[in-house]
Amino acid sequence: MSKHPYLLEIESDYRRQTYLDEAAVDRLAREAGLDRRGPLHKAVCHVLCELGRLLVASGHRLEGLGAPSLPHSVPSPEAVTARSGQS
Repeated sequence: MSKHPYLLEIESDYRRQTYLDEAAVDRLAREAGLDRRGPLHKAVCHVLCELGRLLVASGHRLEGLGAPSLPHSVPSPEAVTARSGQS
C-alpha cells in the first residue's frame, strides 16, 4: 500500500529535521570537547594505536639488526630501463 504524498512529505521533513538536530548536537559536543564516540569505536582506535606502536618498534629492531630498509620511493619503469641501458 503506497503512502499519500502528503504523508511522504511529512516523513521526509521529519527525517531531515532529525538529521539536522543530530548534526547540531554533534557540533556542540565537539565544541565543548565532549567525546560522543561509542565504546566499539574507542576499542578499535586503541587496538590500531597498539598495532602502530608494535610496527614502529619492530622496524626499529630490524634497523638495529642491520636489516636493509625499503627504498623511500620506487623508481619508475622508465628510470629502470634508462639505468640498465647505461651500464
